[in-house]
Amino acid sequence: MSGYYWVDTKSRHGYVPSTALRGGTDIDGSPIYVGRAFHEGDWIPAKVIPSKHIAYVPYGGDEVGVEKFQVLCEQHFEWVAGHGGQVPSNAVVGGRTCDGEDLYIGRVGHDGAWTVGKVQPSHETCYIPFDGKEIGHKDYEILVLKGSYQWVDVAPGAMFPSFAIQGGKDVDGSPIYVGQGFHNGDWLPAKVIPNKRAVYVPYGGKEILVPTFKVLTGRMKHRFIWVLSSGGNVPPGAVPGGRTSNGEILYVGRAPHGGSLTIGKVHPTHGSCYIPFGGTEHPYKSYEILTYR
Repeated sequence: MSGYYWVDTKSRHGYVPSTALRGGTDIDGSPIYVGRAFHEGDWIPAKVIPSKHIAYVPYGGDEVGVEKFQVLCEQHFEWVAGHGGQVPSNAVVGGRTCDGEDLYIGRVGHDGAWTVGKVQPSHETCYIPFDGKEIGHKDYEILVLKGSYQWVDVAPGAMFPSFAIQGGKDVDGSPIYVGQGFHNGDWLPAKVIPNKRAVYVPYGGKEILVPTFKVLTGRMKHRFIWVLSSGGNVPPGAVPGGRTSNGEILYVGRAPHGGSLTIGKVHPTHGSCYIPFGGTEHPYKSYEILTYR
C-alpha cells in the first residue's frame, strides 16, 4: 500500500476531507490543498482552495480553473528542496502528460503566497498557477513520502550506510546491495559490493564501474518486497532507482546469473531488466522488481 489516496470532489462543495494534505497558503491567508485534475489529456497537480470553491492547474501558459478534481489525503509526507527538474526517488507522482511523462507535486513561494504546482522534469521547472498565468520556477520544494526510504550518498572510503538494503549475492557469496550510480547523463540502478569496494551499472551493453554512487536505505526492511515480473511491466509500489537523460524512470530489478543474484535496471520501454555481470550488460525478460509496501 502507498499510505495515501486521492479523493474525488467538486468545486461547488467547498470542502475537503479532514485528512487532505495542506500544501500552502494563498495571498489572503486561505489554505491551499494538494490536488490533481484532468485537463486537455493531462493529469496535472493542482492547487485546491476550498474557501473559493475552486482548484487551479498550470497549463499552456495559463492558470486554468477546474471544477472537478481530486485531493491528496493522509499526512505521511514532507517537502524537500529541489532545483532544475530534479526529482528525489521517493517523490510523489501527482500527474502524467498525455505523452507519458510523470509530473510531480511542487510548491513555490510567490508574491506572498505558498502555491502548489507541477514539477515537470523534462522542462527542468516547477510551474505554478497564479494570477491567471502559468509561472515557472527553477527552485522549488517537492513533495516526498516521509519515513519510507532514501538514497544516501557514499563518498570514497566512507563508512557504509546503516540500514542499507541488500538485494543479492555475488558468485563468491559476497552480499550485493541496492545502489544507483551516474553515467553518461543517466542515473542508473547499481549493484554495490562493499567487500570488493566496487559499484557497477549496466549501460550500452557493458558492465561499467562507477566511482561515486548512492545506496538505498530504509529502517523498515520488511516493507521491501521483490515481486516477479516480466516484459518491462512495473507493479504498484515499485521503487524508482534512476532516470535516463530523456526523463524515463528506471526501476530496481534483479535476476539470477552465473551463480549470482545480481541487481540491475528495469527499463520499461525496452521490456527488460538489464544486469551488469562479467563486463557485459545482460538483458532478462523475466525478473524480480523491488517494491515498497
